[in-house]
Amino acid sequence: MEERGLVFRYEIRPEGPPGDRRYFAIDESRDAQLEQLGGVPGTYGIERAALLTWGRRQIPLAHTIERASRVDPVTGEEYASHVFAQFGRCGTAEQARPVRPHTFVSEDERGVAMMLAVEAILVGLYICSSPPYRASINRFRVAPDGRTWTIADFGYDETSPVVLLDKSMP
Repeated sequence: MEERGLVFRYEIRPEGPPGDRRYFAIDESRDAQLEQLGGVPGTYGIERAALLTWGRRQIPLAHTIERASRVDPVTGEEYASHVFAQFGRCGTAEQARPVRPHTFVSEDERGVAMMLAVEAILVGLYICSSPPYRASINRFRVAPDGRTWTIADFGYDETSPVVLLDKSMP
């Protein structure tokens, strides 16, 4: 993958009553942001709804953790495998924000949007995990080819400077 420096930052913003917050992964250089919208019970456990805004596109989606924990065949380390439950439409996202299902103009557009979402989700999971941060503990499997991505595949590692802006705190 092309080296380009770390671009997503994670931001928490206040919303509504005191203590309510909104969570974003933002990449201004690619005009992309992913807002986490909360979780609902799903087929494999909790499905986390999100909204990817990329340029003028708004793409509702949901991701979930696969039931069985996985073990890396090389390191022997256990990890959580995340997958998309829905991409391009998501009832929970559509109820939380004024957004409609997204129709992709091509498979290329869908592929780029998926990879933006995967990177943003992995950045959020990395930042919100407890120290010591381990870049490999969360992975994302993307259908149809089943490739599993780690945050390291996007150029991040345990020594990466993590940018977290908590605008909800005074």
